[in-house]
Order: sequence, then structure tokens, then C-alpha cells
Amino acid sequence: MQPEDDGSRLSHAFGQSVPALNAVRFPIAARIWAVPAPVGNFVNRTEYVEIVRRLAASLRTGPCVLAIHGVSGSGKSALLDRLADGVSEHFDDAIRLSLRGFRTDSMADVLGYVLGELGIDLNDVGPDVASRHGRLLSATKDRRILMLVDDASEGSQIRLLTPNSPGAMVIAAGSIRLDDLATDGAVVKRLDGLDPEHALELLTAILGAERAKGAASAVARLVDLCSGSPLGLKTVAQHLLLRTDLSLTDLVSQLESRAGQVEPGPAIPALRRAMTAIFDSAYEFLMLDEAKIAYRALGAVPGDRWPKEVVHTVLADANIDIDAALGRLIQLDFLRPVAGGYEMPYLIGRHAEQIAARTPHGDRDQLRATVIRCWLSLAAAADRGVQRERFRVTPVTLRVGADFTSPKDAMEWLENWHDAIFEIVQEAAAQGLDTEAWQLFEACWPFHTSHNRYDEWIKAGTIAVEAAERSQNRRAVARSRSYLARGWMEQGGLGQAEVEIQRASERSSAIGDPALTASVLDFEGQLRLRQAQPDAALACFTESLRINQQLGDQRGIALQYQFCGRSLYSLGRDDEALAVLAKAWQLIQPFADHRAESKILYSTAQVLSALGRPDEAVGALTDALTRVTELGRTSLVVPLLDMLVQLAREAGDRTAEVSYLRKLQEVHTSAGDPRLADVQARLQELNGD
Repeated sequence: MQPEDDGSRLSHAFGQSVPALNAVRFPIAARIWAVPAPVGNFVNRTEYVEIVRRLAASLRTGPCVLAIHGVSGSGKSALLDRLADGVSEHFDDAIRLSLRGFRTDSMADVLGYVLGELGIDLNDVGPDVASRHGRLLSATKDRRILMLVDDASEGSQIRLLTPNSPGAMVIAAGSIRLDDLATDGAVVKRLDGLDPEHALELLTAILGAERAKGAASAVARLVDLCSGSPLGLKTVAQHLLLRTDLSLTDLVSQLESRAGQVEPGPAIPALRRAMTAIFDSAYEFLMLDEAKIAYRALGAVPGDRWPKEVVHTVLADANIDIDAALGRLIQLDFLRPVAGGYEMPYLIGRHAEQIAARTPHGDRDQLRATVIRCWLSLAAAADRGVQRERFRVTPVTLRVGADFTSPKDAMEWLENWHDAIFEIVQEAAAQGLDTEAWQLFEACWPFHTSHNRYDEWIKAGTIAVEAAERSQNRRAVARSRSYLARGWMEQGGLGQAEVEIQRASERSSAIGDPALTASVLDFEGQLRLRQAQPDAALACFTESLRINQQLGDQRGIALQYQFCGRSLYSLGRDDEALAVLAKAWQLIQPFADHRAESKILYSTAQVLSALGRPDEAVGALTDALTRVTELGRTSLVVPLLDMLVQLAREAGDRTAEVSYLRKLQEVHTSAGDPRLADVQARLQELNGD
């Protein structure tokens, strides 16, 4: 039998890749409809429903935009859900987001959130606003998509969030009039409260016809008092449902008197005084003592959305029936259940803060500290739930507040609460709880490194570094600065990353902690690679490898071998790189880390190709494909396919190249990736079109 020549081996390798290639299947996107069902007892607003239906059904050459503005409590958020329901037949997908959780200068994070909702792997998209906006345009091209944006404050926000399709619509709501959008063709409308006729209709629907009979005059006075706020009207209705001995007329008189007693001023407009009177009345007459205690306690702690564990910690020492107290607040709609916890509506949260201000200052500070530490225990548990082996500066003796059944559950918890944790990091630093501030930042590492919210990452990291410096914990300073440096690296700020790495290195060198030194060297090596300094990177990774070997950290050893291999390849030392990557591959096996495995195999394929062994390179890439397919990350699949395309092209194997290009076409189509155009052009060239 004649031995196979190089061409035969390569052709065989291409053929062997077919099963792995066929297994790369990104599911056809299911309908995205991230909008809650509209609330019941919704009256009037027919004008707005008619506007959106007319816009949705119109023939147009570009997306349409409706911008609604109104004061807090006017029902903007509920109207968004109602409008989405009214035009759902015109759209395939809908995304709803509130900008309240984002700073106005964090639109890169906002766009990242939207792209994530669309199923886009952010590792395939640049970190800046321009790159993410460009991907949104390509991903929404010709899609029938509805974008609902709550708490908008600037027209520029809406422009960046507008899809690239004549079949798309944006409905934005906020407290500020966005007249500048009208110059782009948007419809700008003000949302006022309900008029007396529709307020009576709402109260009748809640109270019943008999109870509302003959109340037209009282309703008119109530509308005049609260400007027809649906929230105010519903709170009054709930008051009457729970106090059957009280007439609407008498209650309105009481509220008018209360509103007149609220100190006027520019910071407290008439509507806010009226809402304060309505909420005060509900607090005084409808809440049982236990509910009052719970309401006051929740008003004293940071945030307005909390995990159930935090809420129970807040109330643990209150000597009350917690479930009964929470049940009463939920019945009054002063507290709403959400996934894994509770939230307070915005205006009610502000009222709870006013009530809490009556609590002695020292007690409030102690309660806030308790809550911050509870958040920390939960975040630390989630961090360990995602990856138990990771090196941390936070002591392992820190009490963890939850058990997670899987890394997936732990990551989902971080995804659900990360924005609230960012607020808690800020609050901890403001309260002088510096240790808790940097420990919270360290616990969020799994979220930050996998979700590309770089603005949040860098801002939280800056707070954590300052807190660590104040706490005079040099290990925490070095760790926090390393994490912050990585955030800057990911965002492209290599100059800022250099500053942080140098300071982290100075601190770690002064401490003499081997594990910390190895970690800082790892971060420095990553920076040197990005700065195209492979010699310096190799020196960092080699020293980190030596320390990890002394410590017996098998996973750390595997990763440092991997990084050394990449550096050696960049230096053209291919034989050495191949040997080192083989060690990395062997040592990473016990950890079942498919992501790390795929990266080692990809680096191995690069080296094999450089050594003139393309058939083995194809084999490594095929092996990598089998490991990353189940992860569903385009950022891991695309480089593998790109290299397979290049190897097939260099070999002149048209059949193999077409098969790889078609798979790339499928992946790019599913992700709305603009690189699709280049793939299609090459396919047309190969097909002779």
C-alpha cells in the first residue's frame, strides 16, 4: 500500500470535519416578545392606541418613532405595554428596556443589552458605541421589530436604539419632552392624567357601580387634586376597597386637607404633594403595624429592587410576621413580586424613603450596613457557584448567602441583579464600607468577563480601587486594579490599563504573596500581547507558570502554558509553541472547560499551519468545533471556521471551502453579522455568479 501524500491527508482531514461542521447549528431565533401583558382596569388612552396602529399599518420607507412624555405617575410604563399589545400583529419581535438603570453616558452598555436580547454574541462586536450601533443596524435590517424604551431622557438615546428597518417601530416614554426627535419625523405626544369621565370609569371598574354611584363631583375634585394620575386613582380605589365605611367624598376631603399640609416649594410640585397625601393616607390607615414597619425598613435601605433574601434580612430583627407584612404591601400594590425578589414602584419608593427618614439616623446606617453585607454574601455565593476554583482575595471564610444548583443558575442570578449590585457598590463606598465595596466588585468578575458591560465594569472598578486604597488592603488594591485593567483592555483603553497594571504590580511585589503575584503577571501578560510585545508577554506568563507550579495550581498551570504557547507563536518559535500547547491541552482535560479547550486547539492549529502541517491543523480545528458547538457562542465558532476557509483556499479545495463558507453564512445570518456580505461575495465568486 502506498503511503498517503500530503494532499490526500489534507483532503481526508477536510472530509473528517464534515460531522463537526454539520453539528454547528445555531437555532432559528424564536419570537422575542420581552413585554409583559398589559395591566387590567386600563381606561382611555384610545388616542395613543390609534396613533400606533396607524403608524404600524402605514407604508413607509423607514422606521417610525412615537415619543411620549409625561410626569411620574401618569401611566407611561403601563401605556407602553398596552400599546405593544395593540400592535403585536404587526411585529415579529419586541424588546422592552428601561434606561433608568443606565447612566446617560453608558449607551454602549445599553446597546449591548439590546444586542444580547437579540441573541448576538457580544464577543463578536466591538466595545464602543459605534461598533454596537452598527451591529444593531445590521442585526435589525428588514426585521419587523418593536422597541419599547422607558425612562428616556435624550433624543440621542432613541436615535441609537432605532432599528434599521421600515417594518420597525420605537415607542419611547419619559418625563422630558423630546421635541428634537420631531425633526427626524417622530410623533411627539404629551401624556396627561385621566379626565374626570375616564377617572370615574376606572374607579367604577375597581369599586363597582354601586360604590361609585353619585361620585362624579368627588371624582372631579380627586382628578383636580392628583392631575388624574392613574397611580393615585388606583391607590385611592384600593383605600376604599379596604375601608367599606368610608365614602369617596369623605376620603377626597381628607386628601385635600392633607395635601394642603405638605410644605410647598419648587422641589415639591402640586402633583407630588397630592401623591404624598394619597400615599400618607394609605400608610396611616391601610397598613397594619407590621406592614408599616416593613415599609419603613425597605425605605431606609438602598435600591428599590431586592432579592427575597435581602428583604428577609431587612425584616429579620423587626419581630413581625414577615409574610403577612409583605402580603399587605403587595395587596396595596406598594410592593411587587419579581423573579427572585421584590421591587417598589418609583414614586412609592420615594415615599417610603420619606417615611424612613423618621427612623433614627444610627438605626438607618446599621440597617444599610446589614443589607450591603447580605448583598455581598449572595454575590459571593453566585461567584463561587459559577467557578469555585478561581483565585480570590476575598476570604473564603466570608459567609455565603445562597446555594446554587449549577453554574448556570449562579450566572443567571448575577445577570438578574448585577445592576442593583452596582448601586450597592456605590452605596457601600458612600457608607464607608470600603471592604464590602471592593469585595462586591471582585464577586462580579464572572458577569463582567462574560457580558461585556464595560462602562459598568470600569465605573464599579474605579469605585472598588478607591475603596481598597482607603481600606489600606494592599492585596485588595492589587486585585481590584488588575480587574479594572482588564476592563480597560476589553474596551480598548490600553493606556489606562497600563497605569492600573503598573500600580497593581507595585503592590503585589511589595506584599510577596505568590498567588497574587502570579495573577497580576497573568493580567500584565495579557496586556503585553495586546500591545504587540510578545517577548514581554512570554516573560510574564513564564514567571506566572513557575509560581503556579510551585503552588500546585493545575488549572493555573494549564492556562499559563496556553498563554506561553500563544506568545511563542507570535515570536515565530513554532516548535516550542507546539510542545507547550500540548502540555496545556493535557492539563486542562480534568476541568471539562470547553471554552479553554477550544482556545488551546485553535492556537495549536495556528502553529501546525505555520509548520506546514495543514492536515493536523484541520484536525485540531475540527476537534475544537465539537467542543464549542454546545456553548452556542459565535465568537468561539467564527475564528475556527475562518481558519478552515483559509486552509481550504490555500489547498485549492473548492468543495471544502464552499462547505465552510456556507456554514459561516449560516452563523453570520443568525447573528446579523455584517461580515455576511464578504462571505456571500466569496461564495458567488466560487460559484461563478
